[in-house]
Amino acid sequence: MNEKMTITVINLFLAEMATIVGLQVYLKSPFAVFYNSDVLTMGLLLAPLLFLVQKRNPFDFIYFPILISLGLGNLLTDSKSFHSLLDSFYAFGYTSQAQNINSIFSMYSGVDIFNELLLITWLFILSQIFWNLIDKTKGKDALTQGSYVFAITFLLFLTYPLILNNIALLNYPLLFMGVGGVLLLIAGSYILSR
Repeated sequence: MNEKMTITVINLFLAEMATIVGLQVYLKSPFAVFYNSDVLTMGLLLAPLLFLVQKRNPFDFIYFPILISLGLGNLLTDSKSFHSLLDSFYAFGYTSQAQNINSIFSMYSGVDIFNELLLITWLFILSQIFWNLIDKTKGKDALTQGSYVFAITFLLFLTYPLILNNIALLNYPLLFMGVGGVLLLIAGSYILSR
């Protein structure tokens, strides 16, 4: 099997791993109460194969935000905007619907999905670097360079939560820390792939 085919199979594997993690996030979200995950599971598991048939990266850029959005329910449980929307339901007389929604979402309050979202992000960045190595190396030594990229990004992936815990003591907003972590992964991967 040539290197391009091997990297394509690796990317398919990374996409399917990220899909499984994303589905675990979905099952821990309040949306799982409203919508059965069987149809969603089949669609998400087949999507990387469809990208592969179209001769695109199996872990396509369009697929990444879909997987990240599976955690939206957990993010809404602690969102002040979401609770303000529920308050407006009360104000317009939809008290029973607002109470039902609030009771379901409050059960999932405080569920931590940070590590799962970090894992999906790392798998996506890794797949994009592997995919770009095919063009850059023209199929030669792509696996060797890919193994270096994997090692460095894996170390960054493991150390980022430790760094985050230390920075959290400084009370920076989590958004800045998340963006910083993604930029750190991308920068480290880019430097390594040169």
